[in-house]
Amino acid sequence: MVPAALFPAIALIAGAAGGIAFHIPWRALLWLLPGLTLAASLAWRLRYPRATVSILLVAFGCCWFILGSHAGEAAVDTPVRLALDRELGGFRVDAAELPGTHGPIATRLLLTEDASSGEDFTTLRARVLSIRLHDAWTDSDGGVTLSVGGIASAARIAEW
Repeated sequence: MVPAALFPAIALIAGAAGGIAFHIPWRALLWLLPGLTLAASLAWRLRYPRATVSILLVAFGCCWFILGSHAGEAAVDTPVRLALDRELGGFRVDAAELPGTHGPIATRLLLTEDASSGEDFTTLRARVLSIRLHDAWTDSDGGVTLSVGGIASAARIAEW
């Protein structure tokens, strides 16, 4: 006997994996969901159980496709990356050009891990809270890795 959750689980995995792997505009798929819901309701009302289950599985997979696609998009296009790309260009993952030469950008960070010391550099992981563009602080979000060149003392690294 097949477990009742097997087919929804397959639809979940396939939908989420497809949403992450294929770059299809997920907002267009939102309009498909009401139609699938209506079709499943109609199939249920007309007593077509296999059609009802099939349509519900497609709808379930479509929902997870949308969620996977949105999550993948949000992970790649973080707010800090989008803000820097808007101001300076070249910061998006799929950008053809590299960022141009620019001065330092003041940034407010929250350290998320202890510093890691290498031979001639120290690495810090942080979450961006805000960036200063055009003399105004702009709330932003995104993870960054910073490398501080030079040899730091153990006491200094412990502070980080």
